[in-house]
Amino acid sequence: MDYIETVRRRLGHDLVITVGCGAVIEDPAGRILLQRRRAEDRWAVPGGLIEPGEFVAEAMRREVLEETGLDVEPQGLFGVYSGPEGYAEYPNGDRVFSVMLIMRARTQQTEARPEGEEFRAQRFFARAEFPDLELVWSHQRRILTDWLSGAEGPFLR
Repeated sequence: MDYIETVRRRLGHDLVITVGCGAVIEDPAGRILLQRRRAEDRWAVPGGLIEPGEFVAEAMRREVLEETGLDVEPQGLFGVYSGPEGYAEYPNGDRVFSVMLIMRARTQQTEARPEGEEFRAQRFFARAEFPDLELVWSHQRRILTDWLSGAEGPFLR
């Protein structure tokens, strides 16, 4: 059983503060990898929760590999995201406030798994073909707005 399952057993659906990690993954053409999450039916960057005692870069690589099948190389910090946009309620009623540590990562691979347990699609997008931000998971819109800006960061939001 992982840490968040243990916490949920004790607290139920009550608000939990989490520390998440994720990656802005670019392929050799500079396109970003997004996943269309099943639960929210919204696009998001790959990522998940950091387990107790885990290094951020290690957690990001683990989450990306589990979700996408891609082995990525961390390139540094993209941004730290907190504030009111960090509140979320999942379809099962779990409530969280998440601080997200997002890293830049590169891969030489140009295809990720087509679908998985947590997502219905994954694909690389160029800035010119990026989906409408209304189709992006609300607490990740700032991440993707920052990526679309082309600014280097790191961003502290």
